[in-house]
Amino acid sequence: MERRWIPRTLTAFSRKTMAWRLGRLLRARRIDVALAEYATFATDVIHGCALAGVPLVVHFHGFDIYMNEVLQENKTSYQHLFRHAGGFIVGARDMQAHAISLGVPEARLHYNPCGVDGSRFAPVQAGSNPPRIISIGRFVDKKAPYLTLLAFKMAKEKCPEAQLVMAGEGAVLEACRQIARACHLIESVRVVGRQTHQEVAALLRTGRAFAQHSLRTTQGDSEGTAISILEASATALPVIATSHAGIKDTMVHGETALLCSEGDIDTMARHMVALLTDPDLATRMGSAGRTRVIEHFSMEKSIQGIYRILETVYGARSAMPTQ
Repeated sequence: MERRWIPRTLTAFSRKTMAWRLGRLLRARRIDVALAEYATFATDVIHGCALAGVPLVVHFHGFDIYMNEVLQENKTSYQHLFRHAGGFIVGARDMQAHAISLGVPEARLHYNPCGVDGSRFAPVQAGSNPPRIISIGRFVDKKAPYLTLLAFKMAKEKCPEAQLVMAGEGAVLEACRQIARACHLIESVRVVGRQTHQEVAALLRTGRAFAQHSLRTTQGDSEGTAISILEASATALPVIATSHAGIKDTMVHGETALLCSEGDIDTMARHMVALLTDPDLATRMGSAGRTRVIEHFSMEKSIQGIYRILETVYGARSAMPTQ
């Protein structure tokens, strides 16, 4: 049943009941601080946390802070959340600035990028692999897989032996299949659908480079930390991507990745050709990428960062605005 069909009085009663029950549970479990993944969920638990006197930390991830529709729908509840939550976490510098522009208090806002478990991704000599580009991610507009396809079509004209393997599923998957067919790329492009974590790691080890054309959509949606790019870099694959959101925080153009502007498929195609035709460059950039990810963007480092933020918020709980 859609939410708008629920009688307003019943909705209010249900929320009060949920808040009371959550507050009682938090007190019974002696919870010191709560972490809510996604602001849309945080709006449902902020009242229960307040009843229990438990500070709430909100972890923004992407659509919950960027999508125009989500921001409009949650306009009132977000303003309440911004006033009363104990802390906020973002995984990208662009997201940090955007959150502040929406009213998130800068003093309670923390930057902590997501990380990956490097032990799950065995490094390869990228230049020793076939001229194959790997692209892994949901087939959604903000990842723009159709633009990756169009860039690959241009690159293939300069590198006829090039291959592209795309993994994932989503709303624009069929559109991408039709584009590949219309561009006569059926023999060079393979779409393998959703993959398990083990299959993703194995697939990455077969590539020369990784590509993703993330962008800010007309609906406002945007990336946070691009996990698939970190995973590719942890495998020692050079990255071909856009200078978008958290990507430019984690990747270094010319050192670990070749970046282009959003929508610039001509430059992306040239970057594909550069790595497909120069195995030494691919190996060198891929190796530098793995070193950077392991040093700065490990899962352990990310979790430690979240833990420190929770400790900070708990220590400052007496300064929290009252409900």
